[in-house]
Amino acid sequence: KVEATKFTEVGFHGRDVDMIVRDLLEVAIALTKKVKREALMPQVSKIVDTRLLELLVGGKGSDGKKKNESFRRYLESGEVENTEVKLEVPATPPNPGNAATIAFDPSNHGQGQQGVNIAAEVVKSITKQMGGGRTVSKKMKVSEAREVLTEIELEKLMDGDEIVAEAIRNVEQNGIVFIDEIDKICSNDMDRSGDASAEGVQRDLLPLVEGSTISTKHGNVQTDFILFVASGAFHT
Repeated sequence: KVEATKFTEVGFHGRDVDMIVRDLLEVAIALTKKVKREALMPQVSKIVDTRLLELLVGGKGSDGKKKNESFRRYLESGEVENTEVKLEVPATPPNPGNAATIAFDPSNHGQGQQGVNIAAEVVKSITKQMGGGRTVSKKMKVSEAREVLTEIELEKLMDGDEIVAEAIRNVEQNGIVFIDEIDKICSNDMDRSGDASAEGVQRDLLPLVEGSTISTKHGNVQTDFILFVASGAFHT
């Protein structure tokens, strides 16, 4: 669902009305990603726990099953959340203003809210730099490493093209656009005091409502079955 009130504000000339559908698609993509992430989390959690276990025991756990099981119990109980491990992460350019550079700075660890936000900043860096490139070894707490590894594994498992395709289907079949203050673009022959640009908005909104194909950076979207709900204070 997306609200499109701005397109019926006085002074709007009807340009870029297609942005209604583009905004709707962006909302659908974000929603589809969220649903996919939630569905994949049980699978990803197991993978991440295995990777954390390898980091804690220093390798693939070849030192013995007993040592492996001991660390697994510590991991599941949360006793090693503050233990530091070394993790390979994408290298960041030497830019002091780069958020990832701040995130990877070990001196930030344990410094109140700044320390808490480290993993979140690392995750942002990972999502921008996935797809190869040089990596560096960084020290971080198990709790922070879990966030980073979770993001990395999710990126591996989620198919971007599939998400976009599903989002487009969702928009076309289940999309809802709510247009408030629709009365602002209406006038009768006796009243010409309204904004002259209203006719441009009417002209551009009609194809969307009647059904048309809108071009977006993610692909074409057909509006034939999108539900348009309009409201306004009609008094003339």
